[in-house]
Amino acid sequence: MVDDRLYAQLNGLRDRGTGEQVIGEITPLSEQSLAAWASTDLKALDRINRDIVEWRKKYPRAILPFTTQEMETRPELEALSSTWRSLRSEYLTELTRFRKRWLAAFGALDRVVPTEAGVKNIVRYMGISGNKDYAVAVIPRCGHTPVDLETKQRVLFENLTLNWIDENVVALGEP
Repeated sequence: MVDDRLYAQLNGLRDRGTGEQVIGEITPLSEQSLAAWASTDLKALDRINRDIVEWRKKYPRAILPFTTQEMETRPELEALSSTWRSLRSEYLTELTRFRKRWLAAFGALDRVVPTEAGVKNIVRYMGISGNKDYAVAVIPRCGHTPVDLETKQRVLFENLTLNWIDENVVALGEP
């Protein structure tokens, strides 16, 4: 989860025009912030909060991580708080025990979740679990949302999902 969030944060900065040199300079702070959120170490969170405040003397607030207090008290950040709390979850370990039939869908041009790494992880961990009852779909020209990045038209991926359900659940007589 930490790697996925870092990928999303850095691409968000790039998309807003932040230069690669600045991104390189602030990446260690972002990594430390995400690692502190992923830990259960309150001292690590306190340290990174102090570091964030200190870094704001040199860098614009908009390109640096939020402090814990900001994440917990600013209403506009409420939607992000569950994502940050989920950093403690290790979904790859969970995949080693996952034996249900399932479908994963990715946008080929996703700048929030690293598609190539996600697909490789699914294949690897499904191999570890022994689960052969899964499918991975990579939707061309889509990012994190079902919108064709070239045409700006919504991609009706529901058909992919409904066909998969029809072939893999309904056709097998499962509820």
